[in-house]
Amino acid sequence: MKVPGLTTSYVHDHAAEGSYDRGERYQREGAVVSLKRTSETTIDALVKGSQYVPYNIRIRHNDKVVTSVECSCPYFAGAWCKHVVAALLACLEETDASPVSQAASHLVDRLDKEDVGRLLDRVARNHPEIVAWIRAELDRSPI
Repeated sequence: MKVPGLTTSYVHDHAAEGSYDRGERYQREGAVVSLKRTSETTIDALVKGSQYVPYNIRIRHNDKVVTSVECSCPYFAGAWCKHVVAALLACLEETDASPVSQAASHLVDRLDKEDVGRLLDRVARNHPEIVAWIRAELDRSPI
């Protein structure tokens, strides 16, 4: 995905100590499970980490550089953590027409609408935090 001014050295220079190498490994091993442009200047990503639920990453940029990044991990304190690094490196490899992963949608391709609903109900019962995340996602970008 096109992010003006983004290069591997730019990511390396902004990463917290040790985060670049770990983030590069995360990206290489497929931890970036979703990468989606949500506006002309915003990209949202989901990156698998040590928790069951992937971390939410938000990347904002203008027409010259990355202007801000956010990560829902407990280690994000303004410096670019390994999850942000992984998402940004994934941006360098992807075109806007090619998402990093559609693995979740492929898992439910064979299900009908009722089966998907039952699956979501089971997920919500076992992982109530996902319901809040789904609501926030739908409020931000309705399907």
